[in-house]
Amino acid sequence: MKLHGVSVDMPLDIAPETCKKHVTKDKKKNTKQLIIQCQNAIHGVMTSSLPCCKKFTRSIAEHGFKINPHDPCVTNKMIDGKQMTVCFHVDDCKMSHVKRCAVNKTVKCLHKECESVFEDGSGKMKVSHGKVHTYLGMTLDYRTPGQVQISMFDYIKEILSAFAKAEPKATGTKSSTTPEDLFQVDDDCEKLWPNKAVEFHNLVTKTLCATK
Repeated sequence: MKLHGVSVDMPLDIAPETCKKHVTKDKKKNTKQLIIQCQNAIHGVMTSSLPCCKKFTRSIAEHGFKINPHDPCVTNKMIDGKQMTVCFHVDDCKMSHVKRCAVNKTVKCLHKECESVFEDGSGKMKVSHGKVHTYLGMTLDYRTPGQVQISMFDYIKEILSAFAKAEPKATGTKSSTTPEDLFQVDDDCEKLWPNKAVEFHNLVTKTLCATK
């Protein structure tokens, strides 16, 4: 499968050691091409999430944060004698510190540095403060002093609502989630329309996230 809609130079910048040896030339168009086989749906990852994640990691390190050797998605830094912890996954980030001004200062720096990755403005950061947050499908509730309640009820309701909208006739109570033809492949079946395919991939991805 050809990598449509993406400049060959972009994946070469991201992973030159891996991609360079696979670049070939289209003899008819006299242009470089990179032919790939995707194991999973890309969903724009190569053009957005990966560059954003790499940029974020570099930026956070330049500001003195140290990567946790046991978890590369967690960084820490001492600010005014108190620890600030930043957790991130691709382009989702959660940071905590006893002083809001310390959080605001860090957010301001990230605004300036990370949003510049996307020239079309699609990388605009969304920031929320308070006692209740959503992060990677989880609801984190800090309203009880000294405790945190973690749930995914809202996320699961969102999945069920999206499924009901995508397949109204398939909703309802079932005795089993496994259909009899689960492992039967029908090569002659009618293919999903592009919009339905997107809905299907989104639902599968969200459901897999919930199971983890």
